[in-house]
Amino acid sequence: MFKLYGAPISNYYSIVKLAMLEKGLDFEEIYTMPSQAEEFLTISPLGKIPVLEVREGFITETQVIVEFLEDIYAEIPLFPKDPFEKAAVRRLCHMSEKYIDGAARPLLTAVFGGKQLEDDKKSQAVAQLKKGVTALERMATVKPWLAGENFSAADIFAYYCCGFADFIAGRCLDISLDELAPGLSQWRRRMAERELVIEVDRAQQVDMQKMLKK
Repeated sequence: MFKLYGAPISNYYSIVKLAMLEKGLDFEEIYTMPSQAEEFLTISPLGKIPVLEVREGFITETQVIVEFLEDIYAEIPLFPKDPFEKAAVRRLCHMSEKYIDGAARPLLTAVFGGKQLEDDKKSQAVAQLKKGVTALERMATVKPWLAGENFSAADIFAYYCCGFADFIAGRCLDISLDELAPGLSQWRRRMAERELVIEVDRAQQVDMQKMLKK
């Protein structure tokens, strides 16, 4: 059985968890927060989550983990077989991480530290996030899923990166992702109604409430 180290509050943990659930894989969840403790650094060199433990050892980096799962269990695919179509899905995954999550993540300390952003920094953050979600919107083919007819890894990555960005934007930028990217709102609602997504989201929300109360 696989072991998945991390915490539901992490959108990257949720990405891997949903990918494993969608593939019907058995795994044990081991609650672990990011840490610079020497013991944890032996399995995650940067102290980040998630970490997947398999028979051969430990795997880090979310996209690497998801592609590993695809390699070992392709019966329920999250990537197309056609090389060009597969590249399109990978591009959507990468764009979600780099330009949406990447735009919102620097603001995380402001959210949990209770700091107010200056107006100019707020405007810059909104512009950067807008650029990222607009690019994703342009590249997506929502018919009905992000990369076309078939549910894919692109949906998983984009949903949890957009969800993280939406949380950050609502907390310190006074704006919602639906305002920045209205073309993605219907797809986001469709994702939120998916049975396994509801399961992952519920655990994430519980963990988030615990963190906000600290």
